[in-house]
Amino acid sequence: MKVATAQICPVYLNVEATLKKMEGFVKQAAAQDAALIVFPECCISMYPNWRDDPFGPNAEKFARYYKKYVEAAVEIPGYVTDFLGRVAQENQITIVTGVVEKSTEQKGTIYNSSVVIGPDGQLIGRHRKTTPVNAEKNYFSLGGKEDVRVFPTTVGNLGVSICYENRNLLYEYALGKAGEHIHCAL
Repeated sequence: MKVATAQICPVYLNVEATLKKMEGFVKQAAAQDAALIVFPECCISMYPNWRDDPFGPNAEKFARYYKKYVEAAVEIPGYVTDFLGRVAQENQITIVTGVVEKSTEQKGTIYNSSVVIGPDGQLIGRHRKTTPVNAEKNYFSLGGKEDVRVFPTTVGNLGVSICYENRNLLYEYALGKAGEHIHCAL
């Protein structure tokens, strides 16, 4: 089985343009007979790489930026998973990508998440990062115990971990015990 990774930069806070960019990479991977493609953490629609202290002298700047960041976050399921589902089905490929997820339960709450979409276009599942680290704690809420699992797919049981989760030995052990075949390290 061929697996593709796409270490791409998203289009800054532009979900639509990022999806179009991702579609090109999916088509390229499928043309090379890849059965699975994995995109980076927060690929839709960017990692919060600003480092202003939300309570420091640049608090006002941080608040303006954070508002735009939350507005660019996406709901799961929703438009993004529908779009990627169509792309996955057209190219008969499994897609794993990082997203900045907007909570449907709590207004203003966002998660550093990932989605798994099967070659039939269906959303297989979502993983919310369980351990936001350092400054990420200012932006992202924590995932829960339901996020420690594998996703059964046509290419095998996929485990998904985001950034520092890849160094969390207990998390990795839990994925192994759950029957992980392929580890997707965003």
